[in-house]
Amino acid sequence: PELKWETTIQQDLGLDVGLLNDRITITADVYIKKSKDLLLRAPLSNYSGFTTVTRNVGDMQVKGMEAALNTVNVNGKFKWSTNFNIATNKAKVLSLNEGQEFFYTGNVARYSDAYIVRVGEELGSIFGYVYDGIINTQEELAATVPHSSLVIKTGVRRYKDISGPNGKPDGVIDANDRTAIGNGNPKFFGGFTNNFSYGAFELSVLFTYSYGNDILNADKSLFESPTRFQGGTLDMLQRWTPRTPQVNGQRWDNSYHNEYSYLSSFLIEDGSYLRMKNVQLAYNFSQKSLKRFAITNFRVYFTAQNLLTFTHYKGYDPEVNFLNSIITPGADLGAYPRSKVYTIGLNLAF
Repeated sequence: PELKWETTIQQDLGLDVGLLNDRITITADVYIKKSKDLLLRAPLSNYSGFTTVTRNVGDMQVKGMEAALNTVNVNGKFKWSTNFNIATNKAKVLSLNEGQEFFYTGNVARYSDAYIVRVGEELGSIFGYVYDGIINTQEELAATVPHSSLVIKTGVRRYKDISGPNGKPDGVIDANDRTAIGNGNPKFFGGFTNNFSYGAFELSVLFTYSYGNDILNADKSLFESPTRFQGGTLDMLQRWTPRTPQVNGQRWDNSYHNEYSYLSSFLIEDGSYLRMKNVQLAYNFSQKSLKRFAITNFRVYFTAQNLLTFTHYKGYDPEVNFLNSIITPGADLGAYPRSKVYTIGLNLAF
């Protein structure tokens, strides 16, 4: 009885433009959407016997833009047309339940509370420590801020002293130094398609892209802290030793396990990508050649999906959302990558 419907108010401004007899068309839409009384599984004190409860927890504002450009580049015996679209979408938390300022969410690998939902900030913020490189020398060790729970030594990571109980750096690394270290939402995303045709042949090529999204690569915390009889990643071969200090390499000992007990920006990677999503080559038999067989249409085609992906992300697939939630985007833990798919088919009409 304490639940009620969500309420959404949206304002839009749209624009449609056609040029050169519509050989160039532009469509754009800018919107602001405010939602109240959002339904969410909000955290609950454990003394109740439950950890979450569904509530109307607060208000959110979404600002976004979508635009599409369609062009007919060549329109003769050889035809070529292009479609390009781009979108951006930012969701900001305006208020939470009963004066609540923030709550943590998102359990992935050995990390609980990997994300934060906080009033005045965007959804999708990854929360942890700021990685500040490897301690390579005794001089660097002496200047490193101590950690409340880890033994610091050469060859292990150091973290930035962000804050303390009074909101100022206090000379120790502890829970007060956790901050927003990334966001799983892209700054913008979209796709573009080129369609070609010549005679009976048709070719269509679709690319999709995303820019500015971060990925929490939780796989790294498992593969780079192996137990006995367990392998690891090739990056572990570039480990730290006193003779071969590495910029981002670390000791290959129990320090690996200890260091990965805390979520930090060391696990945050750029998830931007450009993907050749779909390619289709088709041949349409002419009506003249089909008459003798009482066939009105005969089309043969070959399609390939997910052929190429260009990205700096070291995991299997940058297009990942392991936790399947809009408030915890970009987490990767053993997510199965998108497979390459090849299809040969035909369309027949009698």
